[in-house]
Amino acid sequence: MRKSIRSNQRQFQTNLERLQGRTEMHLKVVVEDCCRELGAPQTSEGVGRAYLTNLRETATRQRERQTRARAVSFQLHRLFSPLDEEISCRLTDNGKMLLDIAHLIDRKCVERYHNKYSAATQMMKECQMQLSGPWPPYHFVQRLTRGAHTASHAPVAPPASTTRLEPVLATV
Repeated sequence: MRKSIRSNQRQFQTNLERLQGRTEMHLKVVVEDCCRELGAPQTSEGVGRAYLTNLRETATRQRERQTRARAVSFQLHRLFSPLDEEISCRLTDNGKMLLDIAHLIDRKCVERYHNKYSAATQMMKECQMQLSGPWPPYHFVQRLTRGAHTASHAPVAPPASTTRLEPVLATV
């Protein structure tokens, strides 16, 4: 650990300075599944045309969910204007989409963020929202330090996107 800190001291210091005076606010947003009316996907077992039709319908559902999740997350990004954000999305057991959003904001702007949350709940009545925080910026520390460790110990992979909608929804 000490060796890692010494070798990456400049990057760690830069990351700490970036998060100085910042805090994390956490939003959980529940949205009705836009594909619910299409019915449940049939089993992937089948032959010929039925199998291919099922694959096409499943892919269409996933694209529609991703589009809806992106639209909601974009709207929330415009409302809250965070310094940084991390978003994940998944389909819940009851057939709704859950967007889990971490926003990085200035610590002195927490009250303003609460006011924006109140306005957002009034504007986006089709969504159920839950706010928690302020928290230490846990989501953003891990993402910053993850790049430092992987660069020296593993093959280079493309950087993880801040908005992780596709990989999570692709498994639905």
